Amino acid sequence: MDQLPCPKCGQMTESLKAYRLPTFLLFLWFGASFKHGTVVACPSCMRKELGKLALINILPANLLFPILVAPWYSIAALRSLTSGHSSKAAEMVAPMMMPTGYGYDQPPPQLFDPYDGQKPSMKDPYRRQ
Repeated sequence: MDQLPCPKCGQMTESLKAYRLPTFLLFLWFGASFKHGTVVACPSCMRKELGKLALINILPANLLFPILVAPWYSIAALRSLTSGHSSKAAEMVAPMMMPTGYGYDQPPPQLFDPYDGQKPSMKDPYRRQ
């Protein structure tokens, strides 16, 4: 199985996980606001992220926390215990791993130096005297 880097800690892992999670839920008696995002991480970082999101959402989600948020995070935590990459993880990390086109035989691109290695002078050559 391919090893992929964890975007959170940088360690190579054979079990990268990517889950769509509620990142913030605000429930008021007459309405709710819901933000979600995809979290990509190795299993241990994923469980840390789930714990952090649960602490963030426990007060604003109030009544919806035990009904919606806690089961969602619990299922994601249980799924993080499985081996292998999740289906979305490989798709999301693959573009980051693409070669840039600069192989070992080609030098990396150089930064543009407007002064050609010379120390810039205080005198502006384009300014009229």
